[in-house]
Amino acid sequence: MMCSNCGEECNTTTAIVQRFPGSVEGASVAVSGCCLSEIIQDINLEETKPKYYNKGIEVIKFIESWNLNFSRGSIVKYICRAGLKGEETELKDLKKARDYIDFEIKRIGK
Repeated sequence: MMCSNCGEECNTTTAIVQRFPGSVEGASVAVSGCCLSEIIQDINLEETKPKYYNKGIEVIKFIESWNLNFSRGSIVKYICRAGLKGEETELKDLKKARDYIDFEIKRIGK
């Protein structure tokens, strides 16, 4: 596969970065290749991230350091932010985490 950033041959899979800073709200940007981690690290999230992200290590960095798949990363994300966005979303975030846990259990149980 050719890297969409540098044009070099690589074996890295494609990622979809949703709500990419600077893009139209809800837009997605497809990024693939060996420069993927560089591109994600270069995104300036400081200007766009809400205050509930400012709690020690950033969740995205934790997820990346543990090399979690999408579902497991989402579990961590929703658990960490539950209650930080406001009381009205706490239960909703915990239910989303549970949905991803259920999905992982079904996936592994095959």
